[in-house]
Amino acid sequence: MDTELISPLLDALPNDASPNEASPYEVILVDFSYHKFYGSDAADVDLFDGANWNTIWTAPNDTAGRVRAKGPNSAADTQVRFRYYDAYYDYWWQVDEVRISGATCVPFAGGGLVVGNVYDNNTGYSLDGATVSNESGYSTTTGPTPDPSVGEGFYVLFSPQGSHVFTATKSGYAPDVQTPTVPLSDTVRQDFYLEAPAIEVAPSGLSAVLGGAAISVQTLTISNIGTLDLDWDISEAVPWASVSPVRGTVAPGLEAVVEVTFDSSGLAPDTYFGSLVISSTATATPHVPVLLTLTVESGALQGRVTEIGSGVPIGGALVTADPGGFTILTDMNGDYSYAPPAYGNYTVTVAAFGYESGVATGVNVAQGITVTLDFKLTPIPPASVEGTVRDGSGHGWPLYARLEVEGFQFEDVLFTDPVSGYYSTTLPQGVPFTFTVKAESGGYIEATRVVTPGASENFTLDIDAVACTAPGYTMTVNVLLNEDFETWPLSGWSIVDNAASGCVWYGDDGLEDEPGEPEGNLTGSSGNFADADSDNCGELDMDTELISPPLDASPYEAILVDFSHNYENYGSEAADVDLFDGVNWNTI
Repeated sequence: MDTELISPLLDALPNDASPNEASPYEVILVDFSYHKFYGSDAADVDLFDGANWNTIWTAPNDTAGRVRAKGPNSAADTQVRFRYYDAYYDYWWQVDEVRISGATCVPFAGGGLVVGNVYDNNTGYSLDGATVSNESGYSTTTGPTPDPSVGEGFYVLFSPQGSHVFTATKSGYAPDVQTPTVPLSDTVRQDFYLEAPAIEVAPSGLSAVLGGAAISVQTLTISNIGTLDLDWDISEAVPWASVSPVRGTVAPGLEAVVEVTFDSSGLAPDTYFGSLVISSTATATPHVPVLLTLTVESGALQGRVTEIGSGVPIGGALVTADPGGFTILTDMNGDYSYAPPAYGNYTVTVAAFGYESGVATGVNVAQGITVTLDFKLTPIPPASVEGTVRDGSGHGWPLYARLEVEGFQFEDVLFTDPVSGYYSTTLPQGVPFTFTVKAESGGYIEATRVVTPGASENFTLDIDAVACTAPGYTMTVNVLLNEDFETWPLSGWSIVDNAASGCVWYGDDGLEDEPGEPEGNLTGSSGNFADADSDNCGELDMDTELISPPLDASPYEAILVDFSHNYENYGSEAADVDLFDGVNWNTI
């Protein structure tokens, strides 16, 4: 697509002018409303100068609004062209309410110019982007100049003759008001100095050297060296450092003291780095980082774990040092060696499967010193666990089942006898183990129980009533509702519009929603159907529910929902079937 929409010839001459007379208008203004959708296409507004078309405006992608385009007028007969091109299966350009005007740049009478710079009163730096205005309604924005003797933050503004109030403003600064006297047909200079808060943080970084579960409290000073109140807050993103307070206000010339707490609890020996960021209303430096360094010192802890009496080494024993929860396993010779943070009051515990735990308190692990700590563990006598697994939903027969046994440093799998449902095993006496029981036939709900060896433990498994696949059980069905959606509106059903957009479920006969686009019943069924059609609804949000009448399901263990459907998922939409349990909706 490459198409042009060209205005009529516009006679820009006065009625009594001769044909060769120049147009009195210096500028052509083109005002219009538009909307252009995103694509690879292009859209221009062009102005004819008597010989050539010259582009005076190009449409940005995916935008809309009211526009004024303008260009110089060099022709008595003026034309404006709207050109849409480089379009291949793209979207569109819509234009409306076009007004074409001739304009002439005429001088104001009875005034002069005011020029000057706007500065930061704290730093003396020039400020670009400041607004300078007077009470007569004239305003401009400061900007840079190529002349180094003039610098940045420069402005030029017209004002009527005489004494007038001028105000310079910029976000984050207090306004400055001056009253220069404007000469007739001449220029006067007026500079502005904007006051603002200014921040100074000391020191620029903090560091601490700690051992185990230790803390160090250090201080930061936030000073306001500016001329307005300074609001500040600190973002904390370091897990081993905290700040108090995290925000505040400092008056000019005063300071705030912030406590930074380093905490090495739970940290392994190493050097850690982080930072705090102090954000404030200081316009020159709104974000000030403070570097943090934490060094966690280490000591040395070693020893051997053996069985009491026999001296047999215990491999795989778990050695834990608290506070901090620092852990290590013994090797095949029962030896362990670890470098925890230097700390003067550790509690060290050793645990191994089949043994009573060992504990040592008040263990001092100092920087550069090796502490040797041996443990001799007492074996736990064995005890048996036995029992049966049976059906618990009516038949009561023995079940062939799998028992998964888990405990500290222990995992095992047992199976019951397929005929009797009986199992037995031997484990350390008095130690808790978790038994998870699953029927090998399927169709039953698994059971989990904590078992202490030394007693009988029988299990009964309930059937999974929803699946109903256990041997010896069958599903009996009683239909509570049939709905074929042939008659609309529905009886007893409710429709919810969560998006409040009017886009909801409706009864569809499968005929044309849009010209030439019959949708049809795509569910595998025939006739009418319930339809939530976002595509047909257009560019609107859609969140709609189709809810059945209340159904008395109290006599039944499971609810079955059978339906035919067609779901075309194009984007981020979702479709659920939910079941109400009397309190909550649960997606099934």
